Amino acid sequence: LKAQQNPLWIQQNRIKELREDIINQLDTVIVNGVSSPTQRQTHTYSAEGNRIYTLIEHLNNNVWGFHKQENATFDDEDNKLTSIIENFVDGSWENDKKTTRTFTSNHNILTQVTSYWVGNGWLDDSKWTYVYNTAGNPVSILSEEWNNGDWINNTFKLFTYDQNDNLVSSTSETWINSTWINSYRDVYTYDANGNMLSQITENWISDDWQNVYKDNYAYNMSNMPSNYAGQFWDISLASWVNDIQFRYEYNELDYLINSEQKQWVDGGWLEFEMNDYTYATFGSLESTLLGSWNESSGTYENNALTQSNYDEYGNATNVYFYNWSGNSWVLNEDGVLPLTYNFNTKEEAFIGSYLYAHFASLPVGINDYVTANKAELLCQPNPSNGETTIMINIPYETMATVTIYSLTGNKVKTIAESLFNKGNHQISLTTNEYHPGLYFLLLETVENNFTYKLIIN
Repeated sequence: LKAQQNPLWIQQNRIKELREDIINQLDTVIVNGVSSPTQRQTHTYSAEGNRIYTLIEHLNNNVWGFHKQENATFDDEDNKLTSIIENFVDGSWENDKKTTRTFTSNHNILTQVTSYWVGNGWLDDSKWTYVYNTAGNPVSILSEEWNNGDWINNTFKLFTYDQNDNLVSSTSETWINSTWINSYRDVYTYDANGNMLSQITENWISDDWQNVYKDNYAYNMSNMPSNYAGQFWDISLASWVNDIQFRYEYNELDYLINSEQKQWVDGGWLEFEMNDYTYATFGSLESTLLGSWNESSGTYENNALTQSNYDEYGNATNVYFYNWSGNSWVLNEDGVLPLTYNFNTKEEAFIGSYLYAHFASLPVGINDYVTANKAELLCQPNPSNGETTIMINIPYETMATVTIYSLTGNKVKTIAESLFNKGNHQISLTTNEYHPGLYFLLLETVENNFTYKLIIN
């Protein structure tokens, strides 16, 4: 939940339910150390777009050598069933780690077992078992460890929710001497819009819950976090004491453009760090500038800079990490390189000063197959340079709505809402009035929904 209150996380996940498909697959990543590539990743995908193979190579003496590989299997519902990781040792592949999962009918993980290769066979190590309520929210997670041929309880987490499916409490217990003992819990509160207002972490001490830390949030009119304050519990004072605070500022598109961090020192707030953010055309994070407070000069001074270059499909092709040194930016080989791609819907992280990524393109539409019994939608041309034609196929007479959404998840316009006869229909859409970027067309009928990506140049 802390991650979900982060402004960057929110703006990237507002319409996650519309964006779980893949337009562009990550094909190859080359990560630079100081001046030469040191690691390369290559990926292979199934026809359904699932990543079934990953090869990691390291560069030694100007020669790429095998290092690690992962093979994965999926069921017909695109659930990842197995993952086997192997290491390349002395000229051959050796098993290392295996993960096996089962799923519910709603694609939620039911069980997950982790095993390691020991001797000549797989040895079970840990197991997680999940239970969900009717809304699909997890109500319990049981962790077990394999010991002497049997599963032994380890930890147990219990979750409760309110009538709006907001998480109210999360309690963790530990298995000690054949008994479940309370360990810690988090308690949450929300405003009327479902935004988390507070999270209180408590530890179980002397048969009672005792406060440890409290997170407090405030929001602007767009329901984006405007302020955060962290407080710790002072036992001697029996009260909350200030610790840290953040302030967030956004542009007219609700993109985070500035954040400022302060720390509570000797009864007052002191400036600590500030971040400035810029964005590419499609709303992907283009640069992050970190400034650190200099007490002597009373100003923020440059500290670190992350920069990303994107192609026309919202894929980060180059990412750099710099530190400020001697009045200039210098590449730092230990930087965190965030690789964002697929119009800001996918992200992976690497360590280094610079990376280059190559992508394999797939069709723009989310549903690339034709289904006789489902209503479908297509746009031509796509990308659009001023006008596009929306072509709709309706296999039966039905009420249907066509709506366009922005990348941030805001409804831009209802294009059509009426009773459609069986057959093909065309709607002209003028796109000059929209900002360049990625949009989503949602076709809703009584029977099914269909989502399609539209690129406006």
